[in-house]
Amino acid sequence: MEGRASSVQKTRHQKIPDGSGEEASDAPGRPVADAADHHLMDASTLSATDLRKRYATTYSSWKNMKSRRGRDGAIIHPQFERFADFLRIVGPRPDTNYTLDRVVPSDPEYAPGKVRWLDKVGQAKNRDCTVILTHNGVEKPLSVWANETGQVADTLRSRRKNGWSHESAVNDQTTLLSLSAMSWLGRSLK
Repeated sequence: MEGRASSVQKTRHQKIPDGSGEEASDAPGRPVADAADHHLMDASTLSATDLRKRYATTYSSWKNMKSRRGRDGAIIHPQFERFADFLRIVGPRPDTNYTLDRVVPSDPEYAPGKVRWLDKVGQAKNRDCTVILTHNGVEKPLSVWANETGQVADTLRSRRKNGWSHESAVNDQTTLLSLSAMSWLGRSLK
């Protein structure tokens, strides 16, 4: 995997993960950096074609970022114009569950320090339209609270729209009592 790290120092003729799911050999007689930093050496030594092949999922994310310039009016920082530079700065994509995320969604610029690899749950929390509720001191998106409490997301949205506190919206006792009653009724009818 592209983002997999190893703390073991590799040496002559040992195999190292190369990001494509296959193994790559080191050049004879030369120690290799830790796998966590291997992308730094690759970005400096591999041809653009080899780099693209070795870090295919990262390359795909980079291409998608660049396509947003024309489609969505995104601004691409000059340091992100070349894939090798992007890879050096952002690093390889940790795995297929991660995508490139702008730290501040309303900022249209993709630039060093303004992007990161984030999984889908993290990205859901980082959208401009995501409603975050705090319940028992824990912040989560409204949809996550709805799923975890067995409620309909639209019900929680409606409660918030009608002025309910975060705690009440998530932990409405009448709903919980109704669910308990239905559960009890289901058992007594058997």
